[in-house]
Amino acid sequence: MARFLLTGLNYAPEPIGNAPYTTAYAEALAAAGHRVDVVTGYPHYPEWTADRRRLRWTVEESRGVRVHRVPHTVPARPDTLGRLRMEASFGLATLPVLARVPCDAAIGVVPTLSGGLAARVAGAVHRRPVGMLVQDLVSAAARHG
Repeated sequence: MARFLLTGLNYAPEPIGNAPYTTAYAEALAAAGHRVDVVTGYPHYPEWTADRRRLRWTVEESRGVRVHRVPHTVPARPDTLGRLRMEASFGLATLPVLARVPCDAAIGVVPTLSGGLAARVAGAVHRRPVGMLVQDLVSAAARHG
């Protein structure tokens, strides 16, 4: 079976937004027998808060999916500048994980630009194909907080 690497800022246990869809997609791939690694951030949405004491690189197993959580900023106000900082910090924090997790294909989860860029980096590092799972557009997501 194939090894898939999904990259995106939002994942379970976030209850709304694109996290439930990304989680269901990853779990469906795992249930089909594929190895699935997800590189994601810490839960912070929709509250826009995170336990800052826990923000470090971690790996957990959930329903057959290896979930790599990386530290990132969480803006107190999700304005444009705050979101840009969060995207940049998430994108940079993914780099060490992307370099060491092998894959047969990388899939970036959009609306976060950093999720798409991280998949491109993983694809380039491992010389593997890259796909994008577009669930929303950044500008539309930003209007809704």
